[in-house]
Amino acid sequence: MNCLECDTELIHGGDHDYEDFGREEPGVVSNLTCPNCSTYVEVYRTFEVEGRRQPHEIREGGLGRFVRLYRAKWDRGQKEHGGCLDKTVTIEKVEEEVMDQWGYLQSLRVLHNDQLKALEDAKNEEIEHWKEKYHDACRN
Repeated sequence: MNCLECDTELIHGGDHDYEDFGREEPGVVSNLTCPNCSTYVEVYRTFEVEGRRQPHEIREGGLGRFVRLYRAKWDRGQKEHGGCLDKTVTIEKVEEEVMDQWGYLQSLRVLHNDQLKALEDAKNEEIEHWKEKYHDACRN
């Protein structure tokens, strides 16, 4: 690996377990230094745990999605609301945005509850179906 500052090959100084850095997931932190400009680099390598994402993967995935969505939303908002936010923001506008978010949240709650009920109903129907099949098989 080469130095980002001067492109000199870095010298590997050693490895440490994530535990040494207070992290719970399995992994290693490697430290490297540049012999030319004294740049110090730490490389974090997390080991995969089969079947689930690591905390840093959840964080980075969420942050990446937020940045992608936020940029587009920001640009649309600039056009819609006309200019620099620092010059146009008010407490009242923020309150309106919070109320919109509350409405979205309540609609999502109802939708979620409806979906849970539909799943529960489908599960109960499936149970009844197999109970009937079992009883029919026992009678024959």
